[in-house]
Amino acid sequence: MSSNWQADSVHAGPVWFIFMRPKNTASSSQRLVAGKLTSAAMAIAISNGRTAVVTAVPATKGRYRFLAHFNNDGSPYTLAEGAPGLTLVGCPVSPAGTGIPASDAPGLTIFWEGYVTDLRGCIPLEVRTSAASEPIRVILPAAAGGACGS
Repeated sequence: MSSNWQADSVHAGPVWFIFMRPKNTASSSQRLVAGKLTSAAMAIAISNGRTAVVTAVPATKGRYRFLAHFNNDGSPYTLAEGAPGLTLVGCPVSPAGTGIPASDAPGLTIFWEGYVTDLRGCIPLEVRTSAASEPIRVILPAAAGGACGS
């Protein structure tokens, strides 16, 4: 990762959505707009020793889903393939190895997570560290490095 990965990422409690910071100011009240079905992937990190659940907010009406696997045969994805939420479990806490650059995010477990959506603009997600915790709301662009305008 680049040395500025944190500045270009969205942080929510123990979770980082790496390189997913919107290019413009996001509004949590922005109307979600439907378009062509697309799939993509993003790097999501969680602090070692932590667990969190990430879900799309109800306003997405099931039109943003996390993929449990990648179709290696090139077949298109469908919304039915996805799941409404994602549970992240960080590796056990251990000392960082020697010679690991800070840009490699020591102390984090990183996942490459696919998603499928037909929404455009900003996608509101929630991160919870337990069923009883208040959700942390984040806004991500529908495509990595994208803007939140429809």
